[in-house]
Amino acid sequence: MSNVTRGSILQRVSYPRSSTGLRGVPFHALLGWQLGDPEQLVAVADVVIAVDVMTAEEILVFGAAALFPVEFAGVTASLMVLAVELDLDSDEVDALATLVEFVKGDHDLPWEVG
Repeated sequence: MSNVTRGSILQRVSYPRSSTGLRGVPFHALLGWQLGDPEQLVAVADVVIAVDVMTAEEILVFGAAALFPVEFAGVTASLMVLAVELDLDSDEVDALATLVEFVKGDHDLPWEVG
């Protein structure tokens, strides 16, 4: 049984979660406003994850504070997740992080975006 509840764009995910079942929305559809206001979607999300379109590798862009009790205290949590499919070998992840930083005030990537 999956611990992901699918909505139209945002997903309610029960953490800790299995490594499968997370569905992303296309990067260009998000930033092209085809899914609604990207700032509102990021604002509502507790966690933002970049998902590589080729490998399905996931990188946490925002949400480390929300996930901290799950990872280090064993607490379960139900969080709103925005997963964005993009090419991790391109500038798309930096563009997503810039949007997240603009809306949330910071991002959780291990590097600075410029």
